[in-house]
Amino acid sequence: MPTTDVESRARMLSRQQEIMDLEPGDSVSIARRIHLSMGLTAEQIAKHVIQFRGIMDKQVNRARHARREHVYTVETGSFITRDAALIITVVATRVG
Repeated sequence: MPTTDVESRARMLSRQQEIMDLEPGDSVSIARRIHLSMGLTAEQIAKHVIQFRGIMDKQVNRARHARREHVYTVETGSFITRDAALIITVVATRVG
């Protein structure tokens, strides 16, 4: 079932709070599974990565302003599953 804008916003606000409440060394991530048989181009996949990175960057920047004493990193990664799906992930980690 597709999520509504209200549900999506509630999830983002919840993730925002999770990021602000992280202990040093803990992480919060978002991920998307893309089946490679969908025929997406490298450019289309790169757009997904940029979109996810932008979402997480905004949330981490808000956390940095709210919790000035905390230090965060944002990293992206991907891997291919056994059934030919690409998992794209963006991770926010509190490092200090």
